[in-house]
Amino acid sequence: MERSPLALPFPDLPAIAGVTTRIARARYKTWDRCDLTFVTLDEGTNVAGVLTRSRCPSPEVEWCRKALVLGQARALVVNAGNSNAFTGDRGRAAVENLAARTAQHLGCDPSDVFLASTGVIGVPLPIDKSEAGLAAAFTAEPCSWEAAAETIMTTDTFAKAAVTTAVVDGRTVNLVGIIKGSGMIAPDMATMLGFVFTDAAVAPEFLQHALNSANTKTFSCITVDGDTSTSDTILAFATGKAGNAPLAGQDSPAPMPSVPRLPISATNSPCSSSATVKARRN
Repeated sequence: MERSPLALPFPDLPAIAGVTTRIARARYKTWDRCDLTFVTLDEGTNVAGVLTRSRCPSPEVEWCRKALVLGQARALVVNAGNSNAFTGDRGRAAVENLAARTAQHLGCDPSDVFLASTGVIGVPLPIDKSEAGLAAAFTAEPCSWEAAAETIMTTDTFAKAAVTTAVVDGRTVNLVGIIKGSGMIAPDMATMLGFVFTDAAVAPEFLQHALNSANTKTFSCITVDGDTSTSDTILAFATGKAGNAPLAGQDSPAPMPSVPRLPISATNSPCSSSATVKARRN
């Protein structure tokens, strides 16, 4: 797809300790590109999430909703080209298979594996292709943030990301986010997948509180045609590798860094096939 002339340069993103990104080709569509993103997270990583409120969520959303209750994560798998939505038991079987294979590879529980898919609706995620793509990702070399951001794209015309840093408990912490989304429908996040990674130590409950607050002021402010999406997913992962005293609330010894606002501006028209994500410190 032709890159939008209004696209922003991809930002310089730091590595996040405890996070490793890899990509592979599952060949969900007849395109010459990677379409499976595999992110490993060190043991002890906490997770929070905001998911679509559609009454017809994808199997991936259903899986994440149950796993989020536990607050722990070891991996993220993202499929591009097939949303696996409206696929019933076949779609659920594909999700369970991906989670089980990833858990076996990492030696963790399936509930520690988070999944998201984006693309064509109504077609079950092909298990043979997802297995082949995942196997390739297991042995792939680590990739850049930009490569991961490009791999989660579907109709986006450019990769989108944001970064911020803060000093917490006397230690510098980093926060990186990558996102795909077309800004096509609403309410609540507008057909997007977003993944935020930080090396800060944050308790799961407070991480969820912070993400809910940030989402209300940013992603959930988007609206175009009044429908809901089956797959909207925003996940935040905190590895704790920065070594700060864990943040457990607003009254923690060190204040929580302000979550960057992520205003979205359409690149072509209100129904454009891409949106620009820009981050700035409050």
